[in-house]
Amino acid sequence: MLVCVAVLLIIISFLIKTIDYSTICSILMVTMKNKSYVEQVVEAWEEEYKKGLLTFWILLALHQEKKHVREIKQFIEAEATTNLSVDEKSVYRSVGRLRKMDLLSVEEMESPNGGPKLKLYGVTKTGEKALSEFYQRNINSIFITKDFQNLTKGL
Repeated sequence: MLVCVAVLLIIISFLIKTIDYSTICSILMVTMKNKSYVEQVVEAWEEEYKKGLLTFWILLALHQEKKHVREIKQFIEAEATTNLSVDEKSVYRSVGRLRKMDLLSVEEMESPNGGPKLKLYGVTKTGEKALSEFYQRNINSIFITKDFQNLTKGL
């Protein structure tokens, strides 16, 4: 939070030209020093973790029905029990990558308001197999066992 406030102040000051580049760097360094090393490590870890989760959540969002990118984003934000929020650009990039991997298919349909065609994405058979395999190996067998519940007790 402190970093966000510092960055916002820097941007506003820079836009109205009240501080120079060296002052901006100094403010950022002081802000980062105010965070503990552990806080910085955990934040970096969370960012990587969230990126890895996006593939799972996109496939899960499309598991039962085809959706367009905005619906995928809304599904993730509604169903993820973590504070996982994604922007549409991230979803578009991931969807493109997953299509190249043959995990997703795309179907174009007319827009109800006469705008550009909507792209509906769905999971391919390969995508379904990958989602199922990932779920069995990384979610069902790890997070739902008694051993895991015992390991995480008290966290």
